Amino acid sequence: MEVVLGEMKSGGSAELHSHSGNEQAIFVLEGTLLFQTGDDQNILCPGELMFIPKNARHAVKCVGGTARFLIVYSPPLSSGEKEVKL
Repeated sequence: MEVVLGEMKSGGSAELHSHSGNEQAIFVLEGTLLFQTGDDQNILCPGELMFIPKNARHAVKCVGGTARFLIVYSPPLSSGEKEVKL
């Protein structure tokens, strides 16, 4: 497992991508994030968590204030995948 603290300014985004060998969980600490996973869209607010299975195409956009969030990768990115597929 690898835990990363992320920060995204309002209006910032990560394009649609996937991780071939890693599951991912996002826990929002501050701000509001809009997640797209497949055809679904979900708003995440502080205290909420989203699980993203390996190979699932997903994107995120910060839609409320500066967002701070924890990203948990399993297995760690450092032990497997070296790049994100956009």
